Amino acid sequence: MLAVRNTLLASAARVLARARGRHTSWNAAMHAVKYDKALPIEADARREVCEFFGVSEQELQALEVRHGRFSTREFQLHVYRLFEGQTDNDKALFGAYADAAFYYSLMLGLGCPRYATLFPFLDHLLAQFKRLGRRPVAVDYGSGTGDTALLLSAHGFDVHLVDLPGRMNEFAQWRLRRRGFQPHWVPVTADNPYPALPNPTDLVVTIEVWEHLRDPVAALRNINAVTAPGRAYLMNTNQGFDYAVEGDHLAEGIARGRSPDYEQLYSQNWQPLSIDAPDGRLYVRK
Repeated sequence: MLAVRNTLLASAARVLARARGRHTSWNAAMHAVKYDKALPIEADARREVCEFFGVSEQELQALEVRHGRFSTREFQLHVYRLFEGQTDNDKALFGAYADAAFYYSLMLGLGCPRYATLFPFLDHLLAQFKRLGRRPVAVDYGSGTGDTALLLSAHGFDVHLVDLPGRMNEFAQWRLRRRGFQPHWVPVTADNPYPALPNPTDLVVTIEVWEHLRDPVAALRNINAVTAPGRAYLMNTNQGFDYAVEGDHLAEGIARGRSPDYEQLYSQNWQPLSIDAPDGRLYVRK
């Protein structure tokens, strides 16, 4: 199911790029993020997983036989089971993320890469920041395995990863550094789950993140505090917190996101732009 969705997203991103005459082609964007330029993008990603986590391609295939391909709902449910009984407080939840880091990396990095979600907005953002006079600062909020950070870094952004400490975050930073990029890391901890962001921040990317936050209002306030009206952008896939409560999707966070407090804070500070995309929207700071 996720494989079909990802393929459709990528196909739609390519079609939209051609229709709008974008300068940045899909093939060029994917070539830019690969480590081994001779490999297809999926093969390159699988080889990186094997190298970093010390497993073989045969072991990855055996996991897919046992739990389903990494892009399927079957594998997603396998990962979600690792969070059963662990979501009542941040200490337990963050411990579960640490224990699930390898499997979560397979689900995100191999099963659900995020390039197609950001790509439709890339040329618009590059044009807006062309005369900034410095490298635009981007926050990859909930950076996962670093796909979004790779795409932004390859196009000149100064990228800050916001995520938990652990093997998945180490994997993301390793992927960036081996390509010659120097990412910054803003750690998320149980003691400080909504850390302050770099000021100023020009772009915040949140892809499939809000449903994992216990207090999205606190996160949004931090984003608002470092983004300038008329000059900063927010790209996200949040459509009214229409998420099922399962795995690490938090019931209290989803309820908080559906509250008038969140809706008012969002609508007062962010204006949607009319850019065609198969998934997610781009907003400019009011």
